[in-house]
Amino acid sequence: MTLPNAERAYVDPLKVHGYLLSAAHPVGRFKCNFFSSLGYSAESWHELRDDLLSLARANTAIPGKPTD
Repeated sequence: MTLPNAERAYVDPLKVHGYLLSAAHPVGRFKCNFFSSLGYSAESWHELRDDLLSLARANTAIPGKPTD
């Protein structure tokens, strides 16, 4: 199954460079360490955004279980 409406997927730039790639964010800095180890940087945040969108559009989605 593909991700429904994948062609309309949107990744907020602030979420990428202000959180996922921010070494100063109290929680995001841990995610920043991970993404940095994969070669992403705050200066080229658009590459991570584009890769996330590409994954959403090209791969199979596996339904998860609902949580409370």
